[in-house]
Amino acid sequence: MAKLTTSNLTSLTSNEASAVSTINSNFAAVETAMENTLSRDGTTPNVMNADIDLNSNDLLNVALLDADAIKVGGVTVGVSNGYLTGPQGPQGAQGPQGTQGPQGPIGVSLQIVKAVRTTDLTPTNNVWTAIAFDAELFDDFAGHSTSTNTSRLVVPSGYTRARLTSNVVWNANSTGFRYSAIEKNRNGVIGTADTIGSTQMIVTSENSSYINSGWITVTAGDYFELFAMTTTTATIRGPGNTAYGGRTWFQMELLP
Repeated sequence: MAKLTTSNLTSLTSNEASAVSTINSNFAAVETAMENTLSRDGTTPNVMNADIDLNSNDLLNVALLDADAIKVGGVTVGVSNGYLTGPQGPQGAQGPQGTQGPQGPIGVSLQIVKAVRTTDLTPTNNVWTAIAFDAELFDDFAGHSTSTNTSRLVVPSGYTRARLTSNVVWNANSTGFRYSAIEKNRNGVIGTADTIGSTQMIVTSENSSYINSGWITVTAGDYFELFAMTTTTATIRGPGNTAYGGRTWFQMELLP
């Protein structure tokens, strides 16, 4: 579509008023068209009111390009540190594995030793007897020996809390009393400050006496023994009778 359209004059005679009006209209159209063009020397108005299409031609000798955004190949680019930047590229390959971090703290682990007898034992009447144990059901920390000091459960280094439990199975004897006690580092009389727990009973049928010390404070090298005494002849059962508490055993649990 033409940007400037003027009216042609066919005659200046006999119609002067119409000719002057046509000439004035043409000049007005030229003036309007000129106001709608860009100015080489910057005479205003010199701004675009719509997009301009270079029709695949170049824009040459540009000294400074001032733009809010630029598209190259249909992709919007930006400016970072004075350079044009495109959109973020794909993620690169994974780098090498870093060095291993420090080891975390050791978790709390319950350790147990449980010593048992495989034979019966008949203690001397009215004498506290340390029960020797010739086997273990389990021993997590070598707390019991079947060759040396076999009555002892010994605390190794690294532990501060212990719980002692025991089970003594007596044969049936309705005469006299049966006693049992757990002793710590025994150097005195049964029933004094070294005693962790004790029981007393009369046995009319094969039965067991059970002790639970609860949690106590210990240090490395502490040892515990299970003592028994009877006032009349009676037998401590090794394997025991499962109907009456099972076998005789002595157990220690430890925590750091």
